[in-house]
Amino acid sequence: MSRSRQTIERLGVVVFEPLKVLPDQGAPKMWPVESLDLMALVFGKLGPDQAALKGIVIKRVSELEEKKQPTPKPKPGQTWHTAAFFETSINVTTITVADLAKEWDVAHECGHAVATYGARAAYARLTAKFEEATKAAELQREAHAAYKAANEKHIQAAEAAKALQEEIEKADKAGSPTGPLGERLKKALSEMTACGEQATARKTVFDQREAVHKAAKAAHIQATADHKRVAGTTMTARVANFFAFVLKEKTGTGLSDYATQTWPDKPEEFYCEAYAAWITDPERLRKFSVALYAWFRDGNYRNDTQPTPS
Repeated sequence: MSRSRQTIERLGVVVFEPLKVLPDQGAPKMWPVESLDLMALVFGKLGPDQAALKGIVIKRVSELEEKKQPTPKPKPGQTWHTAAFFETSINVTTITVADLAKEWDVAHECGHAVATYGARAAYARLTAKFEEATKAAELQREAHAAYKAANEKHIQAAEAAKALQEEIEKADKAGSPTGPLGERLKKALSEMTACGEQATARKTVFDQREAVHKAAKAAHIQATADHKRVAGTTMTARVANFFAFVLKEKTGTGLSDYATQTWPDKPEEFYCEAYAAWITDPERLRKFSVALYAWFRDGNYRNDTQPTPS
């Protein structure tokens, strides 16, 4: 295994060997060392943003499929999407990298991972809280059933002891011997006490699990709200803050042709173009916009709080 691949996988990135390489079916399926070196180089520049790469799957193709080209289509070879493509779903986030990718291309795709990191992390927490709430509900139901069964057994034991007590009273009034009945009552009372203690113990467990269940439900509700806040509706909080900043500062979109072509319908693409500049050519970003340069420098691109409508 190459050193670059080891470096990449230490970040929690999954290096996927494709079943086929498009469009040339005869092309080698293994990752070229140059591609792995390139990704390791870019990933090494991300600093704390490396956390956004954990769990990301990278797939290689010789060049991207035409259907994945956005509209309008930029000039060939000019921008990232001729070399890389980012996909995200509930279960997996994938970066598809073509052999002709450059540092900017890979950094742009990392920008997508960063832009969605807060939302993906919030979804992971939401999923975990849902699973915890589901498990807590299951344990609560089990504890309730056990308590109910123990309580019914205690009631039955109490009724049996009461019946014997009444039988002894009748025998005593009739002048009949009560010795054998007394022994039976003694055992019945002992059984009733034991059943009562068992029911009390089961009630304690039920109360504890009921409290855990309520807390888990509350945590799930909070996680749902957090996910909605970070993920937003049409864009993540990070992209929404970027969008608001660009409008407020009137930075324009001339950092790249692709940023201009996709604005304002796809503000996440300008976010990723700016991120690529920040990672690979910060001086270019500074020359384009001192305000935007400072915004990235100060880490505002990681803000997961939805902007307040103005």
